[in-house]
Amino acid sequence: GEAKKSAQAMLSAAQEALNAGHPRAAVRLAARAVEVHAEQETRDLAAEISGRAAGSTPSEVGKISERAIAALLRGDLQEVERCIETAIADGRDLNAADRLRAMLCLARGELDDAMRVFRRVRDGATSDPSQRARASLTHAWILLHGGDAGRAVRAGMQALAYARAVRDPRGEAAALHTLSACFRALGRPQDADRLHEASPA
Repeated sequence: GEAKKSAQAMLSAAQEALNAGHPRAAVRLAARAVEVHAEQETRDLAAEISGRAAGSTPSEVGKISERAIAALLRGDLQEVERCIETAIADGRDLNAADRLRAMLCLARGELDDAMRVFRRVRDGATSDPSQRARASLTHAWILLHGGDAGRAVRAGMQALAYARAVRDPRGEAAALHTLSACFRALGRPQDADRLHEASPA
């Protein structure tokens, strides 16, 4: 029962922060409550706080993962962190939030932390090929940043196989772009270019 009590205390603090005009702190506390106690009651209250903090209902907050990826690409790491916290507070998939968190760790140069978060991603992934593809992609990027392009290729190939199994063109494109980066790191630019050109999107 300690986890539930802790979550309730955090949600109460989040409500107070919101009432005091601190929406960022409110979302951060609500997200932490969900991480501590991911039951539906906690998720519902956290989503309500997140929606109020955003000035909208949770369903209107927007495509958080796309915002996070765009922020990663432009190097706005604070915005990535805000997106992750909003996603968790809004009741989104914790595994998806962890995949983003692993990429955030990589962007900060925190390789060990990225691998630690990835292990949580791997352990929390279901047998669904789409989740497996995303987990493999995360692993590939961590390995690539760690200088192990050979193992990164294997992880990228796994991601490609999973994406093709469910006919996911965006997942296939992401896997091919990842493999292209791996082969470029291995000193094989022609193979990298061919993989990039083979991408369906």
